[in-house]
Amino acid sequence: MRKPPDLPDAVRKFVEFNKFDPRGVQETDLKIPKQMVFLGECYITYYSSDKWDKKIHYYKHEHEAGVKLCVPTGTGETVTVPSWIRETHSLVLLGKSEMFDYEDENGRRQRKISSGDLYSVPSGRALLAIVSRSKIAALLWGGNLTVSAHGIEF
Repeated sequence: MRKPPDLPDAVRKFVEFNKFDPRGVQETDLKIPKQMVFLGECYITYYSSDKWDKKIHYYKHEHEAGVKLCVPTGTGETVTVPSWIRETHSLVLLGKSEMFDYEDENGRRQRKISSGDLYSVPSGRALLAIVSRSKIAALLWGGNLTVSAHGIEF
């Protein structure tokens, strides 16, 4: 079996983010839809992770403008997911997805993710909340969103 071309980048991102050897990098055949429903601009991501010291900590990261929060189904405006996200073959486990705060035309709202894992694409420029190991619950990208040694940055 051939290794995905982005697997080395995913391994590097995992080590950069977590500060320990990879255990949460995986090849994926997850089908990321070409179109998703845009909920609004995300301004806070909440998640838990055992990064750095292998103890669970809860994090709240605020984003600057331009970070899109999208879901696979629902009503509302649809947006095209960039090909660089859809063509991902490897994902980097960041922790457990808890919740996203976002703003739509009706004001500020929250989107809870029950029992979801939070992943990054190898570049660190998009986040995926995945439930049941194979179902996308939410996708975030845009603005200055990135994953680095400091965590999820904006």
